[in-house]
Amino acid sequence: MSMQDRFPAIFFLGLGLSLIFPSVANAGTLNQVPQEASFIYFLLAWLMPLGITLVASGLSAPSRARRVVTSFPLALAVALVAYTLCGYAFQFGGVGLVSDDPGLEGLIAEWSPLDPRLGPGWGLVGLRGFLFSPHAGSAAQRTLFISQLAFLTTSVLIPLIALQEHVQGLMRFLLAMLAACFCYPLMGNWIYGGGWLSQLGETAGWGQGFMDHGLASAHLIGGGLALAGLVAFRHQGPEKGDKGTPQLAVAHLPLVLLIGALMFLVGWVAAVLSVPLAAASMSPWVTFLNTLWGMAGSIFATLFYGWFARGEADPGLTARGMLAGQIAVSAGVSLFSTWEAALVGFVGGLLLAPTMYLVEHVWGLKDRSAVISVHGFCALGGILAPGLAAFADTGGAQQLYAQLAGAGALLTLSFLLPVALLALIVRLQTLPEELRERARERAMALEQARAARERLRQQGLSLTFWQNLRRGYLHTVAAPARRLAKRPRLSDRSERSLPKR
Repeated sequence: MSMQDRFPAIFFLGLGLSLIFPSVANAGTLNQVPQEASFIYFLLAWLMPLGITLVASGLSAPSRARRVVTSFPLALAVALVAYTLCGYAFQFGGVGLVSDDPGLEGLIAEWSPLDPRLGPGWGLVGLRGFLFSPHAGSAAQRTLFISQLAFLTTSVLIPLIALQEHVQGLMRFLLAMLAACFCYPLMGNWIYGGGWLSQLGETAGWGQGFMDHGLASAHLIGGGLALAGLVAFRHQGPEKGDKGTPQLAVAHLPLVLLIGALMFLVGWVAAVLSVPLAAASMSPWVTFLNTLWGMAGSIFATLFYGWFARGEADPGLTARGMLAGQIAVSAGVSLFSTWEAALVGFVGGLLLAPTMYLVEHVWGLKDRSAVISVHGFCALGGILAPGLAAFADTGGAQQLYAQLAGAGALLTLSFLLPVALLALIVRLQTLPEELRERARERAMALEQARAARERLRQQGLSLTFWQNLRRGYLHTVAAPARRLAKRPRLSDRSERSLPKR
């Protein structure tokens, strides 16, 4: 890549950094964020999913990179449609019960089956705001809506990148809709929309309730869905890698990896500061510096691992480590001290390669983009980090209990429930053995009749009227059998996963 090609990317990165902080000191509640600052945040936030796409494509062969790149536009379109239809309502339909900001008075419907017995604070899903329209909603509602789009697109993008070789077409679209319509909005409701996780401090006395100031949960949702998809569709797509010596991914475009990691940094900081309900309690300067320290700790860890394993630094592992460090510190980014942020990032970077080995060689899942390790495991560890830090500082385990409860709930939402649903879909797509054999027999009979007619034609003979009438009847009856015979059976997929001898 020439200097002329590099200059636009470097220029816009520097411009983004310079635009974030001059106006960020005034960030606060919904009505305190200047309109110009909010607009800049909303624009720069899209560098976060773009950075993830660049890192994934830079570590992919050219043929696969094309499919990785198309995942971003699909994720953006699905996120916008799904969030407009029902996602916004599920997430913020009851936010007016916990927020006094003007413009949110109408969002006061939260479904909570436990409230009659346990009291308020156990909301599960919002029920107001379906078919969101920017003309009908207030300025506060528009701010909430737009501030979530970049995070939502990121959650949808992660499983699409991981599964782009395993599922195609309609199944790919349905997976994206599952993430955008239900998984992310429910997570957002529990954390920022007045749901039960954010209220654990009052309802259960567990510290300050579940804490995730930097929305590491968005990455955990994406990583969990990617894991669910790879488990459910493990017999589809490319064959498993060999069980020989593990190899790190080849960095096909090292400069693209670096640009993508830095874009993710700018986009993530802008996205976090654009969420009014989170920015009110966060210092932009502490957020940015702790993010840099977490990224630096992860860089040192991945550089050391590359030197220890290969005798030289690996650019692909280092670029992934830059993302992993930022994700690991995101949940408690405004709470950590400098050394705590660096330590959390260092641990996240040091465990990155071992978790990649665990996913691909121990579990046998073909996660070429390593999104489960980078986004799933690092986000999970980052969510637990505030509880561990609070336990070390005060000796109280209440905050750790809240973080553990949140991690368990989000894993259930992003992995256990989706993997059960996807496994059911895979089972429904697979025909029973007896039905498939019957369809094969009918298809063979039709093929034999076609061969007999061809022999008659070559001999100069032709069928009678009644024979032609019966032939048309048999052709119509056998059409479903031909389609059924072409469909795969579960044993065929299982045989592909068996090791070759």
